[in-house]
Amino acid sequence: MKDYVKIDWEGSFPPMKEYLSRLIPEMMKKDKRLTRDQVKKKLSETYHWHKSLDCWVNDKYQVEVDWFAETRTHAGKVVSPSDEIGLVHLTFKSTARDENGHTLKIDLNYPEIQHMKSCCVGDEYEAVSIFPAKSREVDTCNQYHLWFIVEKESRKPVRIPIGWE
Repeated sequence: MKDYVKIDWEGSFPPMKEYLSRLIPEMMKKDKRLTRDQVKKKLSETYHWHKSLDCWVNDKYQVEVDWFAETRTHAGKVVSPSDEIGLVHLTFKSTARDENGHTLKIDLNYPEIQHMKSCCVGDEYEAVSIFPAKSREVDTCNQYHLWFIVEKESRKPVRIPIGWE
């Protein structure tokens, strides 16, 4: 497996006007209940949210890290256990696609995920993966999520009080 390379989002995103003009008609076809203004607002929020993420890629995985996940409302409100606690959200998926362009499933491999966490967030950060209640499930593709508890201001890691010493 190759090392992770950090992607420069600035050079990867089309200008906002081009992004919106391409996606607004597509989104309005998918959900006819939404007005043009509602679609534009949602797409604008998603555009700015994606540009704020750290993105890493290697030959197997695409990884996105949101260092301020407790402040986001993308895909529903993120729940933080306390106003004093920060959350970092790491999401990853395979770079491999099927003939229709859909993301292929990942055979989870502990050493690879541990390496990913260390490269993209840091060696001393601890994460959990949640298997939520059906009512809170967000499953848009073959994508996995890790959640990190951090100090709100410094973003330094907080040790999760479960597991081995």
